[in-house]
Amino acid sequence: MKKILIYLLVISTIVINALLLPNGVTMPLYYIVWVLGVGWYLYKNYARVEALLRRLPINGFFRFLILGLTMVLFEEMIAGIVMKLPTATSVADIILSMQRYITMNFLILPGLVIGWYILLRLYQYSRVEVLVLSGLFGLFAEKVYSFGNPLLIGLLILPTMATYAVIMTPALISYNGKEGAPKNRVFRYVLGFVVPFIVTMPFIGILTYLMTTYPMFFPPEHLPK
Repeated sequence: MKKILIYLLVISTIVINALLLPNGVTMPLYYIVWVLGVGWYLYKNYARVEALLRRLPINGFFRFLILGLTMVLFEEMIAGIVMKLPTATSVADIILSMQRYITMNFLILPGLVIGWYILLRLYQYSRVEVLVLSGLFGLFAEKVYSFGNPLLIGLLILPTMATYAVIMTPALISYNGKEGAPKNRVFRYVLGFVVPFIVTMPFIGILTYLMTTYPMFFPPEHLPK
């Protein structure tokens, strides 16, 4: 099953690029770099990366949060570069694009990271469960369901879920805190989906205010209409 999902992920990413790049839409390149590049490296070097992260001098919540936000930083740098490629006229344009994407997602994704730290402290989750539930969070956070084109929605499901799974992987494999209590699967899955959204809500409120008040610091395509 794991190999089948990897094959489907690769196929989805290739097809999205084949469909959208000829029309000047560079967003799919992001999945090649982040999911098939960074994600594949983490997958192939899982044990070595885990051992390295476990040796970091920072422990507990702060290590979990810092690793999560570090991945957000790298991920949004890639997004800022890729999204600006068609219109950038200078390096300054690309740097500004990176800053805007980083600012926006530093005000959204801490809720996902903090929410999962809370959940791991309270209840037992396997790593696969955390990554899949984080991926589902990503589908709703990115509003993939609203894209209109059923083919595009279908093709984006696995790359989007993988994007969020890659973001969460270093923090997750570094976690060595208290093991939470066992609970039935339905209960854990509902909380695993709901809690990150609840924790994210205050960040969304701050983001909405700042995007309205200081729109120059955020990607124009994401500003409130």
